[in-house]
Amino acid sequence: MNKQNTKIGVYWDDPRFYSDNFLHSPTKAYTEGLIYKETKKFLIVKDPTTIVISGGKVRNHPSDKTPLFYFIPHSLISQVVIYDK
Repeated sequence: MNKQNTKIGVYWDDPRFYSDNFLHSPTKAYTEGLIYKETKKFLIVKDPTTIVISGGKVRNHPSDKTPLFYFIPHSLISQVVIYDK
C-alpha cells in the first residue's frame, strides 16, 4: 500500500528548548495531516494542523504561522491514527 497522501493523526511529545539552555518537559501534541514521506527516523506530515493537548489549555501550535511540513521523529510518537483505509 502506498502510504503517501494518507490522512493521519499523530500523538507525540514536542520537546521544548529555550534560550535558558534547559530542556523542558515535552508538550503533548496532536497533529493531523497527510503522510508526505516516512524515513527510518522521521514521519513527515504535509499540511499539518497541530494542537497542544497538555498544560491545561488546548490551543493551536504554532499560533502565528501555518507550517507546510512537520518532521516528527519516530522516537517522539506515541500513537498514529490512520483516517484513510
